[in-house]
Amino acid sequence: MSSLAFYALCPRGIYLGLERLDAGGQVVLLCAAAVLFVMAARRYDMKIFLGIVPMEHGISSMGLDTGGVLALVRHPWYLAGLLLVWARDLTLVDVLVNLVIVIYLWFGSLLEERKLVRAYGEAYRRYQRRVSMLIPWGWCYKGLGE
Repeated sequence: MSSLAFYALCPRGIYLGLERLDAGGQVVLLCAAAVLFVMAARRYDMKIFLGIVPMEHGISSMGLDTGGVLALVRHPWYLAGLLLVWARDLTLVDVLVNLVIVIYLWFGSLLEERKLVRAYGEAYRRYQRRVSMLIPWGWCYKGLGE
């Protein structure tokens, strides 16, 4: 709420030189986010995600999925959300609002991590050691030849 008040009170004319993200850059970020959303949707049980089946029942009936896009990052939808918020023209107000959104998503992913550790135990802890939470560092390093 406070970010909305700040957004309403601050002048929209304070620019950081970021207000004109190259259209090609915006398209790349939007496409990457769309791909992440689709790839993750293929790995998730949408009945559990939508709340049709309680998560407690779903977790007990299926194992920990670490394949596909989940082998690159543990939270592909959070990463896609982060890409979406930065894929637009940015004023100072936009950057500040985006930072609030980033912090919110980061805390949300930490809370989800705690829930998943409780649900999957040591299997999830091994997964945490092997795959990064939000940024596919391992994939980036492999791409650089390490």
